[in-house]
Amino acid sequence: MNEDAWKQLDRSMEVGGQNIICVVGPFLSGKTTLAREWLRERYGQVDPYYLNVNQYLLEHLQREGPLAELDRVKAKARLVMQVYLEDAIRQAFQKQHLLVLDAIEILLPYELDLVTLVGKYARGEKRCILCVPEDAEHHFQFKFDWDACQVIRIDR
Repeated sequence: MNEDAWKQLDRSMEVGGQNIICVVGPFLSGKTTLAREWLRERYGQVDPYYLNVNQYLLEHLQREGPLAELDRVKAKARLVMQVYLEDAIRQAFQKQHLLVLDAIEILLPYELDLVTLVGKYARGEKRCILCVPEDAEHHFQFKFDWDACQVIRIDR
């Protein structure tokens, strides 16, 4: 477990900190493990605070029709993803002060700026932790407004 990242997460929950925290690192670097164990330790449970974005969106996109068809019309797929995801974020923040969004790879080809989307809801005492994979060597990098969030880097 990355103790430095753990401590940074703890500090990020203090009053006056950034509302959006991005845990950024290569694939299989421990972002998900860190987020889930941190939730379990701090809040005694994971599920109420945790959303696997890939799984959630795939389940909802299948209701819209064949995924191959949506993939051909990227603008429609992007809009549908944004509507479903924004609804999930809004509902989560109506119930609690914290949300962890993980497994966000599905969003990359659609250039959906999750930091900006979450920023509408993560205000005041509400915080959102994003687990952001990156692999610069293979051009897998999200284009977020990095100034609008606190970045916690994890290396392998």
